[in-house]
Amino acid sequence: MKSREHRRSKQSPKPSASDEGTVAVHRLAVRAGAIVALVGLAVLSVAELSELRGELAFARFDRLTRLAGASRYPADLTRFVENACPEADLVMLFAARSPEALWHVTVKCLSWAGNEKLDPMLRLGLGERALRVAALGVRAAPSDYEPWLWLARAQASMGLWEHSELSLRRAGELAPPGTSPTLSGRPVASPGSGPFEQQEQS
Repeated sequence: MKSREHRRSKQSPKPSASDEGTVAVHRLAVRAGAIVALVGLAVLSVAELSELRGELAFARFDRLTRLAGASRYPADLTRFVENACPEADLVMLFAARSPEALWHVTVKCLSWAGNEKLDPMLRLGLGERALRVAALGVRAAPSDYEPWLWLARAQASMGLWEHSELSLRRAGELAPPGTSPTLSGRPVASPGSGPFEQQEQS
């Protein structure tokens, strides 16, 4: 009996301190990897949630622009535009990397800023909002000429003529051959041609 126990003790020696340390380090590495994975999933979920919030805000903004366009009375127009303003702010916050959404908000805010049926203070706020959205559009697509063009138009609407000239010059540098961007060009949005399209001067 004693000889058997003696042989077992020889066959299964006790782990050394270094082996126990290796096992402990391995367990810590596994736990750290699991924590990193969980943090990555959490960050991804937050990013996806932010993107979704931006898309929903843009959908609400677009709906309000349609309602404002169909309104017959100044009071209704004012209400729809006022409700669209916070949605535009959410688009800037959560959809700052979407040039198309930023373009749409910029165009509508500039259009409303020039609408004499609206309160002057509301129009001023719309002009300032258009300027901020246009700046985000340039940041989202700095190598495209259209965001620079709309930034120039937003700056001109606020009386920032020197800045507007610089932005317009940059738009001209980036514009395709045969296209001459101007502050009075008619914006056209069409599928497959990008969020902007500038009329060519004859």
